[in-house]
Amino acid sequence: VLLSALDDTLQSWHRNVRNGHVKLLKDDEVQSTTIEVKAENVSTCYLMSPASHGQNLNIKHPFLCLVVKNLEEDFLFDVHVLDDTNSKRRFRASTLQCVTKVQPFICTMPLKLDKGWNLISLNLREYTRHAFRHEYKELLGIQIHANCRIRSVYVTSRQLQSEELPAEVQIPASQ
Repeated sequence: VLLSALDDTLQSWHRNVRNGHVKLLKDDEVQSTTIEVKAENVSTCYLMSPASHGQNLNIKHPFLCLVVKNLEEDFLFDVHVLDDTNSKRRFRASTLQCVTKVQPFICTMPLKLDKGWNLISLNLREYTRHAFRHEYKELLGIQIHANCRIRSVYVTSRQLQSEELPAEVQIPASQ
């Protein structure tokens, strides 16, 4: 879905930037280009895929993985899914959230990041089943808000071990 090392990586992502920035920059720790999303207010600066409203990713694989760097500031991301009743549901993971709250169409969850680079892996099949008591059908979209650096976002059919991943999507070995 996103690999920061590619030249055209942001072509399929919509950028909303107010009082912040979305820019490519080299991260010394991973020695490669990353995408920094940074702002004072997390809600005013984000990347969204797909880039056009009304379009969907339509990805059936249930494992969503994000490789992000903790900038030790507030951070959140949203994941939009479709369930077996064709209802659109949303998961929001946020460092601002203290407890999990489930409402009919949104589940907000606390997010705790380690210092430095993190691999965030969500089993959307299990999350949809537990939060909404329905079956996951497909991934519709992703919004990644400030404040983080992104190395990659990918979706797989199963949970992968780190040795199965290409080097450009792994977190640094020193972590």
